[in-house]
Amino acid sequence: MWNRLSQRDRRAVLWGSLAIALIVIYLFAGEWLSDWQMTRSDLKEMRIQLKAIEQQAAGKPTARQIAAMTAVPKFEMPVKEEEQLVLFRNEFNEQIKRAGIKAKSLDYLASKKIAGVGGYKTLRLQCKSRCNLSQVLDLLGNLNSNPYLVGVEEIQIRPDQRNRQEVDLILTVSTFAK
Repeated sequence: MWNRLSQRDRRAVLWGSLAIALIVIYLFAGEWLSDWQMTRSDLKEMRIQLKAIEQQAAGKPTARQIAAMTAVPKFEMPVKEEEQLVLFRNEFNEQIKRAGIKAKSLDYLASKKIAGVGGYKTLRLQCKSRCNLSQVLDLLGNLNSNPYLVGVEEIQIRPDQRNRQEVDLILTVSTFAK
């Protein structure tokens, strides 16, 4: 078939093929070039962020870091079980008093040893009380300031039938101990 074409037709087919090839290469190269440029700009931004992080780590904490540190709850590392019992109970008792709650009972529940948490035990402290709803909310809002608190295991709030502002509270909180 190629032999049957005239010289002029052969040149037209070659130039047409070359033009199609150039168009396809231009389209794919343009896409690749834009992706490459986007990747370079992303890399440049990440390097700038990394330098900023390195500078923050080397110098004094910034206002943003200080704000983050104040938002994160305080936490003390667990000590032996006997010491942790006293520290946790005293701090939690102070929080209850600051909220204006008079605890009917403040009892420890059986401790649990947790597998996979570095051999720490979970100590649970249960508080039963009758108080106002606003006092419960104050207590819950200030729980994160307890440096020994790990979590709230259970909370039951039952309102009084006659006075909806008074509630029966059962709150179980936990801490870790060695």
